[in-house]
Amino acid sequence: MVKKNKGIELYNLGKKYILGGNMLFSKNPEQILPDQWPSYYSKCTKTYVWDLNKNKYTDMMCYVGQSTLGYCDPDVDKKVIDTIKNGNICTLNSPEEIELSTNKVY
Repeated sequence: MVKKNKGIELYNLGKKYILGGNMLFSKNPEQILPDQWPSYYSKCTKTYVWDLNKNKYTDMMCYVGQSTLGYCDPDVDKKVIDTIKNGNICTLNSPEEIELSTNKVY
């Protein structure tokens, strides 16, 4: 019996509704390994990614923003969670905007 590939099924559905099948051209599985690439993830941590069928892969690319720290870095996650708890959208401006632009903490 052939195992059902949930990622390929989901990608084929996505192509019906999203131009190119997903939001980012560089994540298009058809340019990498058509009908075999694990298009979607269910979990990622450090340099590991699990697809929708729970297969575990070592992410040798880490090319969408995770190349330095890997996925789910505990220090980064804590800072993001703390920031969200303080409110992440507001009528006023966030001081982090200037901190990120000038590298100075206010």
